[in-house]
Amino acid sequence: MIAPFSRFRELLNIRANESQLAALVIGVMLLTSAGFTLGSTGVEALFFARYGVQYLPTMYMLLGISSFVTTLGITALLGRVRRESLYIYIPLGVAILTVSAWAVLFSGWNAIYPVLWLGKEIINSLVSLVVWGLAGAVCDTRQSKRLFPLFNARRILGAVLGGLGTGALVNLIGAQNLLLVWAGMLVLAFFITRILIKNYWGNNRFASLPESAPRRSRHKQQPSLIEEMQRGYQFVRDSALMRWISVAAVLFSVLYCSIALPFSKAATTQFPNENALAGFLGLFNGLSTAAAFLASIFVANRLYARFGIMNAILVLPIIYLIGFGGLVITNVFAVIILFRFIQMVWLSGLADSAYQAMFNAVPAARRDHVRAFIGGVPEQAGTFIAGAILIVGEQAFSSRQLALIGLVAAAAATFAIWRASHAYYRSLVDSLRAGRPTLLATDDRLGLQMDAVAIRVTLEYISNPDPLIRRVSAVMLGKLDHPSATAALVNALQDQDAEVLCCVLKGLARPAAAPALLEIAALLADPSPLVRSQAVDALRALAPYPHGLTVMLSPLLNDSDLNVRVRAAGALLSLGEQQETRELLRKMAMSGDEDVRVLALNALSEVGDPQAIILFGKDVVEPHTPPAVRRAAAQLLGVCGASAIPILKAALALDNNFVQAGIASALGRIGEAALSPVLDALTEQATEPGALGALELLPA
Repeated sequence: MIAPFSRFRELLNIRANESQLAALVIGVMLLTSAGFTLGSTGVEALFFARYGVQYLPTMYMLLGISSFVTTLGITALLGRVRRESLYIYIPLGVAILTVSAWAVLFSGWNAIYPVLWLGKEIINSLVSLVVWGLAGAVCDTRQSKRLFPLFNARRILGAVLGGLGTGALVNLIGAQNLLLVWAGMLVLAFFITRILIKNYWGNNRFASLPESAPRRSRHKQQPSLIEEMQRGYQFVRDSALMRWISVAAVLFSVLYCSIALPFSKAATTQFPNENALAGFLGLFNGLSTAAAFLASIFVANRLYARFGIMNAILVLPIIYLIGFGGLVITNVFAVIILFRFIQMVWLSGLADSAYQAMFNAVPAARRDHVRAFIGGVPEQAGTFIAGAILIVGEQAFSSRQLALIGLVAAAAATFAIWRASHAYYRSLVDSLRAGRPTLLATDDRLGLQMDAVAIRVTLEYISNPDPLIRRVSAVMLGKLDHPSATAALVNALQDQDAEVLCCVLKGLARPAAAPALLEIAALLADPSPLVRSQAVDALRALAPYPHGLTVMLSPLLNDSDLNVRVRAAGALLSLGEQQETRELLRKMAMSGDEDVRVLALNALSEVGDPQAIILFGKDVVEPHTPPAVRRAAAQLLGVCGASAIPILKAALALDNNFVQAGIASALGRIGEAALSPVLDALTEQATEPGALGALELLPA
């Protein structure tokens, strides 16, 4: 039983000491997501059946305003309330409000339905804040990179299960009582959140920074949402790409509401009974969410790599164009359902990720400001405008005339994204010229997205006359697992700039570059010692046969450059025990100038040294030893395992932060065996600061 569980845990990329943490976070994700899907489906069914689908346009106008106000309120909460309290009590507070709303439904007060319809959107924003904020607080940075895609997958699974389970539940308890199920799931999430906060709060050491240091940050307050949007507007005003994206954001909001209304009306007409309507909406949402998730996993990256993220976005207005064209001809239920299904799958599974990746063309310092502006102004303005258009249109136009308006808006959105695609290409070129890598967009929740346009730009500019642009292009291509990237890097081995060559060699240190072995080996004789050193590292990663690599690298033990000698010695030792080579490194690590000693110690750290404690243990605590050497010696001791713990623990009392960082890294490398001694060090005033630093790197 234990073995299958271990294999399952490894499949999910969960480490042994993370099982409980991951299970609890996944529980919160599943409960909140499934609960919201069940509850919001019930709310929509009640609103459509009891209040009237004809009031949706007015609700869209109110939604545009309330979304903006909600965002401001959340920003204010984050600045004034401890996050632990927010994460614990928001689910409980929402559960209480949900039960209260359920009770009011029996009063006959008709206004409760629009309040519930708007409230579910506010609740979704608040709960999203809780689940992702909580996940970030209880996971450190390394865990986040590994576990967030898993958490996101379980959140989507919750939405699928909630949608598909709505039909069965609603037939048992009715649409109105889905609110109680939602509230019950939020209460369970509240209890799990308390356990997470109690046992794991602070794994991310930045999680509680705003609360722990309010006085220090008094004169350097974080910008408010309004200030962020103002800064974002200034950038958008001067960026052709973002100007067109702002126009598209308005039109996309209009288009979204323009299909949501006929879909809701058609569903209500087809299923006048609120329970049947809730069952249909749940099934539809579950199937579309499942299809979108599969598309995001199996299709998105391949599509982005072949056609580019802007073309993935461009398909969305074309879907609207075809869909509204179909509604101009006929508005039968099947056409509306098919249109809505394709739109939701493409939007959630492909276009949304591409849209977020597109912001990678914006400088990192401005990216959040631009997102805040576009999300807070054009998108909400589009929702408000959509409501106004639909209110007038419902009275003045037929359904086919409204579809014609949607067709015109879709054509305008297609043109806006087409123009944005050209501006996106120019933005990527500008980013390269400014030395900003923008090839890959990394999302902790979704992983890595590749973009064909960015790849094409980088391939073009790897031969640019400007060495800076060539260097940035080489770095970007080195991160890309793509045949054309490897071929371009191999061609760039003829570059005359040493720094460009170093970047190229770093990118070629991977199995796909094995055919370029001879070209890389030729650079062992390059005039630049930087290039020779990097060529050693590349060959070490590529050479399939140790004997051949030994023949190539042995002459470099007599190289005129000390760094080259050290890198060659380290590479040779990694191939097998060579006592003469090891003695050479030891000699360099114990004598010579500071830089040489650090280089030799780092090389020994990579391959390990059984005599490290005897030879270099004193260097860690010796006050006359240069700090850089002490730090490198500490990291070497970390390779020695538990036997090095006493020396490293004693060294925690050193008052040099630079050295302490190396000691903490060494203890973290030793792992769980170092945990108890480090905890003991917390009880002593002299070693407490160093012990705290070490604990951040240990599975505590």
